[in-house]
Amino acid sequence: MEIFLLVVITILAAYIVFLHIKLSKRDILLEKLIGKKAGLNISKEDSTLPEEKILDEKVLDFIFSDIPEARVYLHYTRKKEDAENILREGF
Repeated sequence: MEIFLLVVITILAAYIVFLHIKLSKRDILLEKLIGKKAGLNISKEDSTLPEEKILDEKVLDFIFSDIPEARVYLHYTRKKEDAENILREGF
């Protein structure tokens, strides 16, 4: 009887491991599909960082030249089209 219970427990444990692996594979597949559907594919070309220009002296002079008379709003966008759209239509 003890051997039978040990065999049953071993089979159930193996089945649990099998189901866990199957569930993990399904989750990975769903994440890929949702990412593609939402347009969140980050290719290696997109992962390069652009050169930081916000700390250039010319940019800082433009932003902070007339502080008492101006309000400065900074907003970072990844795409140039988004920035132009914000300038045209606002937030």
